[in-house]
Amino acid sequence: MNPVLSTSSFVILGIVASAGPMTAYEVKAAIARSVGFLWPFPHAQVYKEAGRLAALGLLAEEQEPGGRRRRLLAVTPAGRSAVEAWLAGPTEVAAQLRDPGLLKLAFASLASPGDVERLCDEQIAEHRARMEAYAGFADVPMDRFLRVSLEFGLRHERLMIAEWERLREDQAAR
Repeated sequence: MNPVLSTSSFVILGIVASAGPMTAYEVKAAIARSVGFLWPFPHAQVYKEAGRLAALGLLAEEQEPGGRRRRLLAVTPAGRSAVEAWLAGPTEVAAQLRDPGLLKLAFASLASPGDVERLCDEQIAEHRARMEAYAGFADVPMDRFLRVSLEFGLRHERLMIAEWERLREDQAAR
């Protein structure tokens, strides 16, 4: 990966390259209804990163002459080439599972049985809520590969719910 560009850079470039010219606000909304379910993205970062990508010549900015004077972002040929090179290259960083519930579970032998049961209940509720949020995208038209990514997310949530429920039942039986 180009050391100047972060994963967040590629999220923005990919969204604009896929959807066409849009404002930073529209980029935020597009992230929320697409890759936001699998790659959390700080929305405040969109404006800063879009400006940086424009300064690098990877996005072009055109400001509306009147009205709200919004800046319309469009991917440049260099920006499209950067996304294509990123997609063609190896995934240089191994996947990371940064799950606070699993981290707490790793130290659960130090907790009371009641705390472990509460952790299980909390995690079941969290994963159910996330699964419901993902299911809300079921009727939203999207690219087939984005759809496959969404299905991966749904299967992950189902698995996590099943495993936390299994642990909860095991705790209750003790």
